[in-house]
Amino acid sequence: MGLYNRLNICLLLGVFVAFASLSHAAVRMPQIFQNNMVLQRDKPITIWGWSTAGEQVTVQLNADRKTTFADKAGKWLLVLDAIPAGGPYTLAITGTNNLQYNNVLIGDVWICGGQSNMQWKVKQTDFKETDSSLVQSNTIRFFTVKTDMDYQPKMDIGGTGWQELSWQHIEEFSAVAYHFGKKLNKDLNIPIGLISDNLGATSVETWMSNESLATFPAFRKEMASTVTTGKSFAQLQSDFEIFKKKWYSKNYYKGKGVEQKWYLPQTNFSDWKPIAISGNTWVEETELADFDGAVWFKTTFDFDKSKHKDSLILQLLQINDYDIAWVNGEKVGETFGAHNHRNYKVPVSILKPEGNILVVRVFDTGGIGGFTTSAFWAGAILKGKWVYKRDLAINAKKFPKPIVPDATPFSSPSVLYNAMIAPLGNMSVKGVIWYQGEANAGRAEEYRSLFPTMIQSWRKTCRLHAGKIGTIGENMGRAERSASHDPEIAKYRYGHSH
Repeated sequence: MGLYNRLNICLLLGVFVAFASLSHAAVRMPQIFQNNMVLQRDKPITIWGWSTAGEQVTVQLNADRKTTFADKAGKWLLVLDAIPAGGPYTLAITGTNNLQYNNVLIGDVWICGGQSNMQWKVKQTDFKETDSSLVQSNTIRFFTVKTDMDYQPKMDIGGTGWQELSWQHIEEFSAVAYHFGKKLNKDLNIPIGLISDNLGATSVETWMSNESLATFPAFRKEMASTVTTGKSFAQLQSDFEIFKKKWYSKNYYKGKGVEQKWYLPQTNFSDWKPIAISGNTWVEETELADFDGAVWFKTTFDFDKSKHKDSLILQLLQINDYDIAWVNGEKVGETFGAHNHRNYKVPVSILKPEGNILVVRVFDTGGIGGFTTSAFWAGAILKGKWVYKRDLAINAKKFPKPIVPDATPFSSPSVLYNAMIAPLGNMSVKGVIWYQGEANAGRAEEYRSLFPTMIQSWRKTCRLHAGKIGTIGENMGRAERSASHDPEIAKYRYGHSH
């Protein structure tokens, strides 16, 4: 055989081996499965994940060992026998690869939902745990779900992973959830798993399923152009990136401001008019009352480098409908959608101690325009002295408006349920504790229907996959605490509401 033929055969074999390795995807598990986790006692235990279509997957917990096969989409699910409280055990999953989760306890699992009353951490209260025997017993475990949003139910969540009881983890966990779990642990003498799944200032509708909200006319209009597409955030963003290639320069990014580069520091701002931007920019006493199109805004701010590491988070809150922001002539961010919260990372390297120039091009496609979040939540930069200049005018009725992911976690229908609750639907739990209501106080009559519907929605989610959910409790306080204390939600602040 000649050298040429031998090389071809080797190349073909290499391609075959590479293809074969790609055709067998490793078994993957949802993020809720981690070392130190708690699984629900006395109920059949659902284990699920993803792999190659048709692949055999074996799961073993304690003495129970079961096998299943992934479906055409690569999804698999099996149900293990119920186990009484106890442990620790090892959960092993075997496919083309082997996964093993250690120190797994069997006890009661509770989802701890609501707004800032539930999210408020132990370290933000006066309480200090002194019971060293409780900490040493280590039979309370914590999982904090990462804030996320979507228009369609997601397959997985993000989070901290299951954390063992420790002085540090106690301090960082929900105070209400911790005291609830501590009492159960002492009274029942069984392991307790607490899933902190909440966000400050959120309305109840953000935590309800698409289907449950479809019965309320007040939310149909907002959901019509987004949820009813059947597409997720990622799918809509992908569609937009294709649409944007021609639309951006043809319809959107044009006008004198673009041509003359008004974002540069050397721009002559002398003929720009003063304006207070926070709250509602398009007000009747200005020439912007009936204006649709591009308006440029400019302010200056100082910067103390000693208070920042590598960047400054520039919070512009919500802007209706699109915006581009520049600092000292450098583009720092761009967002499409009126509900989305603007949080732009500005490198320290482009900032100076005094006189930094911030220019924001705001583009309104009809209705209310400008910086729309209440001035109450605005920082020093937004409350500073601003000037503006009109630019490109459009016919809002004829302007092509793309559908984009556009949501606030505080009031957009279903977005938190889809990203933070729906992915847990397969998991058996004992129940839910719920601490929310203040964000809906202005619509108390409506809340009387929304809240029971939410309860039924969550029960349905769990009953479909893993048995009926346990008791859902409500504890409504009188005053809503500020969400700004938590770094995870400070990037959102409070926002648009119905």
